[in-house]
Amino acid sequence: MQLETVHAVVLLDDLDRALPAALTIVERLLALAGAPLTIVASARHETAARLGERILEHATLRIDLAPWNEAETSDYL
Repeated sequence: MQLETVHAVVLLDDLDRALPAALTIVERLLALAGAPLTIVASARHETAARLGERILEHATLRIDLAPWNEAETSDYL
């Protein structure tokens, strides 16, 4: 099996709360030019800057969502 034909998606929740070592791994993954890899990450708007420019500059799509209040969460559940 050739790795060039394998496509991967990495989902990272609360990346703004990740340890520096984890952010370094994400930076290394992003540096793999041409790799068939998609990274989807979530972070709080207030603390997204903790991700650092090396990660943020790779964002091709950013969606800012307002947090749900207690009633909205209850309605969803």
